[in-house]
Amino acid sequence: MLLQQGGPLEGRSGKLERLVELLGTVPAGDKALVYPYVLSDFFKVEQPWVEAHRAVYEQIISQGWNPERKAFVQYYGSDVLDASNLLMPMVKFMGPTDPRICSTLDQTMAELVSDSLVYRYDPSAAADDGLGGSAEGTFCICTFWLVEALTRAGRAEEARLIMEKMFTYANHLGLYAEEIGGSGEALGNFPQAFTHLALISAAVNLDRKLGGGSAG
Repeated sequence: MLLQQGGPLEGRSGKLERLVELLGTVPAGDKALVYPYVLSDFFKVEQPWVEAHRAVYEQIISQGWNPERKAFVQYYGSDVLDASNLLMPMVKFMGPTDPRICSTLDQTMAELVSDSLVYRYDPSAAADDGLGGSAEGTFCICTFWLVEALTRAGRAEEARLIMEKMFTYANHLGLYAEEIGGSGEALGNFPQAFTHLALISAAVNLDRKLGGGSAG
């Protein structure tokens, strides 16, 4: 709805910021999370928003990329990784084989992946999410994002192995919860709709890639 309102671009910066706020998934105090800015960049559907799109893109590149970490980070100026940045190639923010995307993918796998399962972020180092730094399980949606990011980056065999591992965590109906606990138990919302949307997208792209086609 925000993107369908008419009128000149001038004066829309507040609406853009409100869109970014609405797209955020966790509270972060005064931290500027990269993830909602990436999604707001994706919704560039009207000509008056071209300038805003360009500004958001340049802002993410200049403030959301940490050259020392060689990765896109959770919020501007930080060095904290966030698995939501795996979405960047899926929303066409940047090509899946761009060196910065590939490096972010590698850093995410090195720090946020445990036995193929993906943590959203490290709560002890991330922006305050209102949970007091308490540990959470791995997020199924993030693991499926990893599968698709690997597929799009041309690493289909790695993606296939992670996908096959994930299949073992579904229940007898093939359904997934929001999270997976340390002992393999289902945690959080069940069944989690977003998890299954990510599963479908990852499976379709991986199947296409393994069949000789291209992901996308």
